[in-house]
Amino acid sequence: MRAGVIFGIVLVLLLIQVSAATPHGEVKNVIVLIGDGMGFGQVQLTKLVYGHLNIENIPYTGFELTDSLSGEVTDSAAAGTAIATGFKTYNGMISTLKFDGKVVNLTTLLELAQFMNKSTGLVTTTRITHATPAVFASHTESRKMEEEIARQLIQHKVNVLFGGGKGKFDERTLNLAKKYGYEVVFDRKGLEEVSGDYVLGLFADSHIPYVLDRDANTPSLLDMTKKAIEILERNPNGFFLMVEGGRIDHACHTNDVASTVAETKEFDDVVGYVLEYAREKDDTLVIVTADHETGGLAVGIDYGSPVNVEKMKGIKKSISFMVADKEGRRYQGCH
Repeated sequence: MRAGVIFGIVLVLLLIQVSAATPHGEVKNVIVLIGDGMGFGQVQLTKLVYGHLNIENIPYTGFELTDSLSGEVTDSAAAGTAIATGFKTYNGMISTLKFDGKVVNLTTLLELAQFMNKSTGLVTTTRITHATPAVFASHTESRKMEEEIARQLIQHKVNVLFGGGKGKFDERTLNLAKKYGYEVVFDRKGLEEVSGDYVLGLFADSHIPYVLDRDANTPSLLDMTKKAIEILERNPNGFFLMVEGGRIDHACHTNDVASTVAETKEFDDVVGYVLEYAREKDDTLVIVTADHETGGLAVGIDYGSPVNVEKMKGIKKSISFMVADKEGRRYQGCH
């Protein structure tokens, strides 16, 4: 499987950056990193706050339109399906397409990797049943069918499933996971201790809390990525891994600039780790992209005044945390 083949499959996106240790050699491992809702504005603002980003070190860059078959404005289901399968579809559809009056399944990159006897993994800060991870290992007509998506993720026997979404796994699905040989863990300690080839990590009932709101029991995106690679690289045939910085999108939905920067920085930390991993190998392709931009973020300088970096870094909680209602409910995002 050559780097050019994979690049051609996924070139349907807003921003694509590709790095391979041996661009002209054989690729054994493929790591796709997706910043959900991350456009140029999010990257530019995070750079203004934190300086040079790891994402800037990637040698090849391209961009493309992200419209879906529903129109100019895509959602994560349609955009994710394009990344995972190479086909555009309608908003809300999970690796399926309406064709000649019927709903048909679309083969995904993860499924192709399994066909090649590679290990596979999905890592996200959203629910593991949310649109972006779902498109790689499930097929439903609607992204809202998350309980069904949970069941399909297990039936697909994806080696590593790390994210939130515990509330979408009923007792029957959790028992199915255990029957299929999954170790099931729910916190950072459990993540650190797992050793099997199949691991289901559900670290929040819904989405994993924003970077600004997490406690010590919740693993970071980098923690999950490191453990996923540790498990997957045991396979001599290689692996396919998708890692999503999913809550960039949610922060942008609420116009929460501090959380947007924090989530983008966390994603960029993962980019840095994965690029270093690839540099030490001669067989790993890294693709960094966004599925769409959220919020229309524009970075401007008011009368020549720079972004107040210290004030930005001084914000310690997300807007959704600060405006939680008296019952403790917080906005979780939707796209």
